Amino acid sequence: ARFTRSPAKLSSPSPFLTKVSTMPLLHIQTNIEIGSDQVNLLLSQFSRSTAQWLGKSEGSVQVILHTNQPMLFAGSDQPNAHIRLESLGFGTCSLNELCQKFTDLMEECLAIPPERLFIRFCEVERDQWGWKGKTFGIR
Repeated sequence: ARFTRSPAKLSSPSPFLTKVSTMPLLHIQTNIEIGSDQVNLLLSQFSRSTAQWLGKSEGSVQVILHTNQPMLFAGSDQPNAHIRLESLGFGTCSLNELCQKFTDLMEECLAIPPERLFIRFCEVERDQWGWKGKTFGIR
């Protein structure tokens, strides 16, 4: 469930809790081989886009990109990908909007056809996400 209490109702207001916290992790796997010169450009593009779409500072976004992975989709090794977005919430975008945005970005950046991409959205409980030695459940 999303954290939706207003800061006024918190016993000790925190900058982490003044809006729905997202702390997103974007994990991308694809069977496409990408040159090392392009990897950093792609990581930056995915990081900026994720932060923008979730209404979060890019300083809280982590992106992992695994390329050249042995993968089959529908029995074929044609270009395909899997995205997993883990977060403490998804901001104001609906999951359908986020799905379309990531689909468009994957098609634009990696030429992955929409029918060759699975996207999984995982909302993580606050007490299951740690940072700086503590979980967000006890901040």
